[in-house]
Amino acid sequence: FLLIIILIVLYAADFLGIPMAAGTEEALLYRSIEFTGKVVGLQDKGEYLRLTVKLEGAEDRKLRAGERVLLNYYGSEEKPWELLNCHISFTAKLELPAERRNPRCFDYAGYLKSRGIGAVAGVKEIRREERSFTLREKYERKLWEKKYLFCRSLPESSKGIIIGVLFGDTAFLDEEVYDGFRANGTAHILAVSGLHVGLLYRIYQWLTGKKNNIPALAALAFVLYSYGELSGWSPSVSRAVIMISLSVTAKAADLRYDTLTAMSVAALILIANNPYVILGTGFQMSFLAIVSITFIRPLMPMRIPETAAVMLSVYLGLLPYQIYQFNYISLTSLIANIPIVCLAGYFLPVALLGFAAYALLGDMGPTVEITDAMGRLVCFVNDVSSLGGKGGFDVVSPPV
Repeated sequence: FLLIIILIVLYAADFLGIPMAAGTEEALLYRSIEFTGKVVGLQDKGEYLRLTVKLEGAEDRKLRAGERVLLNYYGSEEKPWELLNCHISFTAKLELPAERRNPRCFDYAGYLKSRGIGAVAGVKEIRREERSFTLREKYERKLWEKKYLFCRSLPESSKGIIIGVLFGDTAFLDEEVYDGFRANGTAHILAVSGLHVGLLYRIYQWLTGKKNNIPALAALAFVLYSYGELSGWSPSVSRAVIMISLSVTAKAADLRYDTLTAMSVAALILIANNPYVILGTGFQMSFLAIVSITFIRPLMPMRIPETAAVMLSVYLGLLPYQIYQFNYISLTSLIANIPIVCLAGYFLPVALLGFAAYALLGDMGPTVEITDAMGRLVCFVNDVSSLGGKGGFDVVSPPV
């Protein structure tokens, strides 16, 4: 109930145009200024690097903590991962991102706000400041180095689907293939979500025999943190990690675990960090999926297999949202998700094993052929189950 009340208040504030968090200072916009900051996010877009920078100062004065901007960096970097956690200085003309130009169209400004970013800019030059790194920062840089080199080593035939399923990055996926996943309602396997974290947790339970001793819990925490870092800590990943942590803690302390309470705790933590996170579709769909499973699954006959019942619950719960938000209904989504999710249950562990082998040994070994074949199989099954694009149709959004 506390979560529902807070959501109502926040959505009302946004509807009335009341800021839910401090935005970028007007004095910093639309003029060239010397900034200093720390690179906290990195994405290789091929022709340029997309950097998320937490600003620390502007024009020789300190800025409030937490101010973030998105930089498109067009400079040359042989080792992009070395920029992560670096303190940099740069000259840029910050601009507010484009808002929704027409009703119901994509709101880029709202999307960036949901990620805690208030302004954007393009730069051709940045200057690194010599500072020492903490142990955590060194580990994060090493993770990104292994991720970057691993992506470069993958076969071109399946690079896009492997990177998409493993890390949620669709930059290397052919646009037509990605559109096929979206139209088929199976694009969630290309956006690291609770499904991926849940599969990791099941692997952990299988390997440890569901033990809750200190070494096993430490290993689980290490794996979840590493995977969260590699996938950029999306709202769905953060939600899943928090809920799994609460579940494990409840078992260790012999306390009752309640799904809705755990979900609400996760949501409140994300909201406390950034109130605008509620505007993101990733946040909305991830939590709506949990609500759907909680309320719809118990209403179904027990003879329906558990996996199919969970998928049907999510499909029914998200259907009104997808109609309103995306103006599209996929009639093949439920059928397509069953083989795709089952394949992902094997594809993801094999791909993770390949990444672990590459990170430790510098070579994927025999997993490269297996991962390549499974990646192409996932694309083939999705293409067949979409019925050539005839498995869905466009619809008009109903009133709220």
